[in-house]
Amino acid sequence: MQKAEITDLKFITLAQVIEKVSLGGSTILRWEKLGQFPEAVRLSPTKRVWLKSDIDCWMLDKKKSRSRIAVVTA
Repeated sequence: MQKAEITDLKFITLAQVIEKVSLGGSTILRWEKLGQFPEAVRLSPTKRVWLKSDIDCWMLDKKKSRSRIAVVTA
């Protein structure tokens, strides 16, 4: 593993995820449970965080799927 990969890791909280993806907390947690959203990392029984890179990738996948939908419906 390269050093750059390690130093680029960053955890973000549910509040930060909500802000980043413009979804409500209950939706994020429900989609996570259904496997439709990245899985959180449990730091303790009451603290969950997400890898920023996982959220970024999820957002890019959503953007790509939107582009595919636009091509199919056009």
